[in-house]
Amino acid sequence: AASRFPTGGGVLWSLDGTEKRYEGDWPNGIRHGWGKEFNQNSLVYANDWRNDKRDGNGIQYQWIGQQIMKVYEGEWRDSKWHGQGQAFYHTGRLMHMGSWVNGVLHGRGIEFPNDGQLVYEGEWTNGQKTNRGEGKVGGMQLMDGMGQVLTYTGCTVDGRPHGWGKLRSSDDVIYNGTWAYGIRHGYGTAYYTHPGAYEKGRYEMHHVAWFSGEWRHGKVHNGTFFPDGHWHGDRGTTFASSYQVTPIPWQAGREIPNIDLRPPTGSPI
Repeated sequence: AASRFPTGGGVLWSLDGTEKRYEGDWPNGIRHGWGKEFNQNSLVYANDWRNDKRDGNGIQYQWIGQQIMKVYEGEWRDSKWHGQGQAFYHTGRLMHMGSWVNGVLHGRGIEFPNDGQLVYEGEWTNGQKTNRGEGKVGGMQLMDGMGQVLTYTGCTVDGRPHGWGKLRSSDDVIYNGTWAYGIRHGYGTAYYTHPGAYEKGRYEMHHVAWFSGEWRHGKVHNGTFFPDGHWHGDRGTTFASSYQVTPIPWQAGREIPNIDLRPPTGSPI
């Protein structure tokens, strides 16, 4: 006897008055295989179906003005984002990519702002950043021992600077180099703002480098101190003094006060 359910391929229209339609495979009356879903004549999903649900690999779309844009591209299960995938802003720029579970980031994932720069790369749990393990950040706020809020960009471990990274105040770079568990360790360059010549009723402020070399456990270990010095040329070239002051070698673990970093109050780190 012939089945009363549509089987094969074609176009299936919704009967609930919502102007939805499906184009694709439907064995025994259910969407299963390959197909496209439309809402009010606009494509909203395309690719794999299983037992009447979005399941497998697929792309979700939305219309912005006269242009169709991706919302999500990747793996699905039970009509939810599940597996590896990418989510997008309405501008088309990448917003999130990584591992999804039941519609939220869970596991390893990356977040980008709308300008395309990295915000966070690391572990997620139920859609929330955890900062556990190794990761990267594009602007994590930290606080020094004087209560000044600073911004860190670079590699992390368990929410602390670890590996290469750059620390900035609101105006300038403070340190650019390697870290170990939140303290300067390895090779790096430290900077400060120096009042230069007094001109036109005020000091001309100069952002200058004062030390470049090796750090161990937050202490200067071996390198060169540049009083009133600044950087010339590309990274990896030499320093020159702004005020003709001879660079001073600095060795043997002479201590420089460490930047005591901690997350500001209310930080999720």
